[in-house]
Amino acid sequence: MPDGWGGPSLCSAWQGITCDGAGNVQSLDLSDITTEHGGFSGRVDLTALPSGLQELNLDYSQFSGTPDLTALPSGLTGLYLEFNNFSGTPDLTALPSGLQYLGLGGNEFSGTPDLTALPSSLQYLYLHDNQFSGTPDLTALPSSLQSLSLQENQFSGTPALTALPSGLTGLYLELNNFSGTPDLTALPSGLWYLGLGGNEFSGTPDLTALPSGLQELYLGGNEFSGTPDLTALSSGLTYFFLNHNDFQGSGSFTTPNDWCSQVDDTQVCGSADASFDCDGGTWHCN
Repeated sequence: MPDGWGGPSLCSAWQGITCDGAGNVQSLDLSDITTEHGGFSGRVDLTALPSGLQELNLDYSQFSGTPDLTALPSGLTGLYLEFNNFSGTPDLTALPSGLQYLGLGGNEFSGTPDLTALPSSLQYLYLHDNQFSGTPDLTALPSSLQSLSLQENQFSGTPALTALPSGLTGLYLELNNFSGTPDLTALPSGLWYLGLGGNEFSGTPDLTALPSGLQELYLGGNEFSGTPDLTALSSGLTYFFLNHNDFQGSGSFTTPNDWCSQVDDTQVCGSADASFDCDGGTWHCN
């Protein structure tokens, strides 16, 4: 039991609880609260939360079991359940219609999450660091989504990247078991981060139609091969990793303004009027 809990002054003395002027609970944040036992554990019942609750934060505890996400308060906008011991496959098909943030990362969730019926208002979805598997359907994500984090799971197959939300700015797919050749020719125009590293992707990726605002591109640690066309890279690209693949080719190319490329684990930086050759006219990455 947290210090101060159990007394009559719910809104003014109960740590982690915030109320409105009428005394209705608006938010519950247990992420920074420690008890005499060092934290919270056991199963948590999310089916009888206050009807006016807008934000629930249970990050960094030791809760377990499979949380029921089908009866959350209708006005909930933020649900933070990251870095616990939750398991099972969470049902994401009946979330509150106004939910904007859903954090389930750092747990032991498994199975294939259904991403086809998410709330239309959702902006941030974090499923990283779990044991999810299968091929996630990325063709019906909410149009409002800005960031999707699926890294460090066991997802497989070839993810469909041609129907992503137009407003997506960050896509994190690193450290899974994805394979095939991803289609990078119809990515959202505002995407600035694309992480595909640490998978089993193969073939030669088409890098000629990447978003003009792309700033970070991670392709390292795959099975890509061939000679990719690097002549149309974004001028704003700041991090570009090709290492630990089977790329090979010859010739040199001019680096866009102020970007750095990691080639054979060596950092090479240049400006708009600079160019470089690796190995005296030919370059070979791992």
